[in-house]
Amino acid sequence: MIIRSFIQLSRAWYSEANLKDADFIDEISIQAEKSGGLICEFSLRWFDLADDKAPAPRLEIFDDAWTGFFEHFGDFLQMLGGYDQGNWTPDKISAKLVELGIEDATPSESQENTSVTAKADLIKTCRKTVLVELTEIARSSLGIETLVTRNSDDLDFHELSVWQIKEALQTAYDQGAAGSA
Repeated sequence: MIIRSFIQLSRAWYSEANLKDADFIDEISIQAEKSGGLICEFSLRWFDLADDKAPAPRLEIFDDAWTGFFEHFGDFLQMLGGYDQGNWTPDKISAKLVELGIEDATPSESQENTSVTAKADLIKTCRKTVLVELTEIARSSLGIETLVTRNSDDLDFHELSVWQIKEALQTAYDQGAAGSA
């Protein structure tokens, strides 16, 4: 299945940093992908050409994307051909892209914050899982009941042989290698 999407730079959470020193006013990046692989991408960039005229868009596409562009964005070309010159704002083009069934993938600030929160939750879950697995290795290989600090020399310090430590480390390594395979 082909997925067509676009990002309007001025609406993205990172727009200020990317547009600050740019020689253009706005950009819409458009792409087609299949099974996670990029088929083609191109962009429309808006430039100030004269003080008395509206910013003008310029279509930019590298030659290695031409075939994919013509194959998957013929409807986009027809739309451009029928659009009034001088009336091509990024917001209007974005709305037309959505009408053509091209997904608006512009990352907003709230999406970024949600993404950061989701990543933090995933990290916490992974750390808890690792602690459970390490505790089980400590029990089975080292005879240590818990890895929680209990502020007692008798409970927190253990006399271990090097072969016990080697076995525990090997078990942890093997489990990690099996999990990444």
